[in-house]
Amino acid sequence: MFVPPICQGRIIWINVPGKGGKAKRRPVVITTSDAEITAETELAGIVCSHTSANVEPRPADYVEIPHHPAGRCRTKLRKPTVAVCRWPVKLKKEEIAGLAADDFGGVVNPNLLEKVIKTTAALQGPAK
Repeated sequence: MFVPPICQGRIIWINVPGKGGKAKRRPVVITTSDAEITAETELAGIVCSHTSANVEPRPADYVEIPHHPAGRCRTKLRKPTVAVCRWPVKLKKEEIAGLAADDFGGVVNPNLLEKVIKTTAALQGPAK
């Protein structure tokens, strides 16, 4: 089965610990640039959540990610989803390489990805 390439904006499904420490399979958007992906062993990502998409009013650090009930959109997500920009994760490239084709979703469009990256950077404060 075809495994899509690892690239900036790619959505992958991995086990991520939640607030209580219990790991759950969640979508994560890769935010590391394509140029850095080849050189790095650890990639940056932002955890996405279906449950948080229902929070009203929606916090400013939640960026809505497109979805379609049949997965007929670029992201291939089927439920309302938000990128939770205060929930960054580090992804080991060797673990991503071991994922099955079913663990790969679509991609977030570049304009929306830029919003996710800028919102995340603003939460982290100025670079040192």
